[in-house]
Amino acid sequence: MKFFAYAALVASASATWFKAPVESQLVQVSMPLDEMFKAIDGNNDGFLTMDEIMTALDKYCHAEDGCHAPTRGEVEQIFNHVDENKDGKISVPEIEWAIFNAVDSNNDGSWSLGEVTDAISYMA
Repeated sequence: MKFFAYAALVASASATWFKAPVESQLVQVSMPLDEMFKAIDGNNDGFLTMDEIMTALDKYCHAEDGCHAPTRGEVEQIFNHVDENKDGKISVPEIEWAIFNAVDSNNDGSWSLGEVTDAISYMA
């Protein structure tokens, strides 16, 4: 699988688990992308910045709850991957595109049943 981001960066309306490039990180999420995005978007401008994402991680990810927050460097690596136009902000379409590309492992522009099955298996 090419890439899956932390829940703060990448989500889909029906998924509940996301895996980061760092193998030991797993974050459980139980809200749709649009709700999660709005919860993280502190200034309600329709974009996520690194600071907004780090603030959300500080607010919601606590060791006593079994959540081990990634470092800023780890988040920046993912952020830069998802920030397709390199404007320092992430939009919902950029997140959706990152999800699409993560599942489309052969880069043919569509999802096969095998790619979807592989993505689900990877996340499970």
